[in-house]
Amino acid sequence: MYKKRFLIISLIAFLLIAVFKPLGLNQNQAIVLASLVTAVILWASNGLHKSIVCALLILSFSIFSNTKLLNIISFVYSDTMLLIIFTTLLSVGIMNSGAINGFVERIFVKTGNNIFTILSIPYLLGIVLVFIIPQAFARVIILGSIYSSLITYRDENEQRAKRAILFNVFFAITMTYMMFINGDIVLNGAALGFSTEAVNAELNQFKWFTLMALPTLVASVLSIVLLRFIFKDDLKYFSSDMIVKSKTENIDKSSKLAVILLMVVVILLWIFEDIHHIKPWIVSMVATIIMFAMRLLKKEDLKSVNPHFLLFLTTVFSIGKVLGQAGITEIIFQKLSLILANPNSPLYLLLITIVVMVLHLSIGSSVATMSVVLPILVPMAESQNINGIVITLLTYITVNVHFLLPFHHATMMIGCGREYYPDKYMTKLGAYMSVGVLVFIFLIYLPWWKLMGLL
Repeated sequence: MYKKRFLIISLIAFLLIAVFKPLGLNQNQAIVLASLVTAVILWASNGLHKSIVCALLILSFSIFSNTKLLNIISFVYSDTMLLIIFTTLLSVGIMNSGAINGFVERIFVKTGNNIFTILSIPYLLGIVLVFIIPQAFARVIILGSIYSSLITYRDENEQRAKRAILFNVFFAITMTYMMFINGDIVLNGAALGFSTEAVNAELNQFKWFTLMALPTLVASVLSIVLLRFIFKDDLKYFSSDMIVKSKTENIDKSSKLAVILLMVVVILLWIFEDIHHIKPWIVSMVATIIMFAMRLLKKEDLKSVNPHFLLFLTTVFSIGKVLGQAGITEIIFQKLSLILANPNSPLYLLLITIVVMVLHLSIGSSVATMSVVLPILVPMAESQNINGIVITLLTYITVNVHFLLPFHHATMMIGCGREYYPDKYMTKLGAYMSVGVLVFIFLIYLPWWKLMGLL
């Protein structure tokens, strides 16, 4: 009944937009916009399977927009798609080797007598593992599995404590990958992919690190304090007696060492791409083949590559392009210019942040939100002599740390899907982060960017 209700709502929304043609849209533009709004409602409500919604949206785009089908689905044959596929398999191979498990276990066992240390360690691991496990999804899956196996509970109160600690693990990964341009291939890549050529030309690895690392470290410290406060009634039931040791010693040590050496080579090749010009996906592919040869990966591990997720990414990566070529972006640009008329106003960036927050809560997906927002807001800011990097990173931070429900954040949703913690934990933190994201941006990030000469 719930799904049928939202299916009806989405159809009504489609008809209203397609018939009344708001914002002065022509008929084809109205149908394209109506299709997008309908898809967002169905994605958010699960009114239809996501893949069916994606297929219908691509079909509508191909018929009613000015973009050819091959351009709409260009993400399918992009380097990013190949990199996502092969790094996913690499991450499975790393987990199968046990190269990470013992390291994490030893740290957790030694620090299990202090709650602030327990909350802090996942942030440190999040930073270290960026260079070993290149995909955020894989990092949370691996760390979530390790932490879940290390913590046991005997009653409902200890279960609450375990859930709070696991929730902190997932949020720690979410915070720390903001430090590095390659911290999350999907979300960070989307931030650059949907921005302008000027932003991409200037925002290299070093620039991203100098702008994001220190303020994110400060924001991470505040996040630990905030999570300790929000979940104090749950965490008070945690004790070191809840920590058990798993049997990672049964895993072949030579396989662990081989995987570590392999990933060191992979990382070095990624870092020095400008010298050897071998694309990262090719490096990842070769490393994946080696893992199959080592039997750390098997045929059944190919199932870890989720085709539904790849179709969703293909669809949302097409949104900004389609809206732009259909002329819808320009119309929305004109309307937003009236709202955000004075770039010299101290409220200008605040209004942009609020607009992004509202759109993110409405659209749901962080990637889909950026695909709509960045192609509109970045050129608008650049036309008013505001560095597009500011809007790109501001939008990226907002959609990453502000959420209320699982569909607002794919990485955090994994924890809900695996029943590590309930959905309400995201809503609980999200309520605080409705203000917290503004504190992060306006008291931490923007002052630092001003010091760095970006503002």
